[in-house]
Amino acid sequence: MKRRISKFSILSGLTPKWSKLLACQQGLVMMAGTMMGGYMGAKYARQLKPKLMKKLITIIGYSITCYFFMLP
Repeated sequence: MKRRISKFSILSGLTPKWSKLLACQQGLVMMAGTMMGGYMGAKYARQLKPKLMKKLITIIGYSITCYFFMLP
């Protein structure tokens, strides 16, 4: 699963590059950060209880949604 997510992240970063819409250096930094975050996030998510993990994901999702609805 983690490998599949990493492949999709790499592909989604390279697609705009092929169409000349992405700056290479920034895109590589984003891809590396996405891969590291995915691996580290999965490692720590397994250590938490499933109920706590569901609550955290819900709170983060609601927070991001509220933030974007408050933007002008």
